[in-house]
Amino acid sequence: MEIKIEKDIPLPPERRSRYPWNAMQVGDSFFVDNEVQGRKLRGAANAASKRLKKKFAVRRVTGGYRCWRIG
Repeated sequence: MEIKIEKDIPLPPERRSRYPWNAMQVGDSFFVDNEVQGRKLRGAANAASKRLKKKFAVRRVTGGYRCWRIG
């Protein structure tokens, strides 16, 4: 198999996150009231922390989950 090299192919935009990681300042938070989405939020926050070099904390609160930017 021969691989063809191509030039001037535009890079597609990055996939948008469902969570507002980049828009959050330290002390900001958001609430998720869906149990399934709330459980996935912990993993997403952990991945965003590593990728963006920012710190996030997720806690279960009355009625759902809340995520804070802490650093």
